[in-house]
Amino acid sequence: MNWGYKIVIVYCLFMAGILTMVYKCTQQNVDLVADNYYDQEVQYQDQYNRMQNSNHPENKLVINAMLGSAEIQFPTAYLNSKVEGNITFFRPDNKALDFCTPIALSSGVQKIQSEKLTKGYWKVQIYWNANGKPFYQESKIHI
Repeated sequence: MNWGYKIVIVYCLFMAGILTMVYKCTQQNVDLVADNYYDQEVQYQDQYNRMQNSNHPENKLVINAMLGSAEIQFPTAYLNSKVEGNITFFRPDNKALDFCTPIALSSGVQKIQSEKLTKGYWKVQIYWNANGKPFYQESKIHI
């Protein structure tokens, strides 16, 4: 085999490799973290204020997670207050597992049972209001 055939084979292998890469890239699932990310950026000052309210040690939430369930303990200072808000469980690698639940406290504790809480890395985003004051806490958990 002379050098002309070898060059043609190298070019064909290179083109096959490029076409394989293009095919694999088109098969990747690309999910955005949020569909309305621009609106969220515009309202970031409100989010920053919520985070500042949650930075005080007396306003911190405690999250205990097990396979299939999670328990969120709210501060004792707000036991007699009306606490409203929602809890979002965000799975970065699989958007189909994301879910949101409203806050419904039972003696300062929110218990969440879900078959969607599978093993892996989760971000828990908690938006809550107590005594007219907004709070936001984000925690990373591994089940």
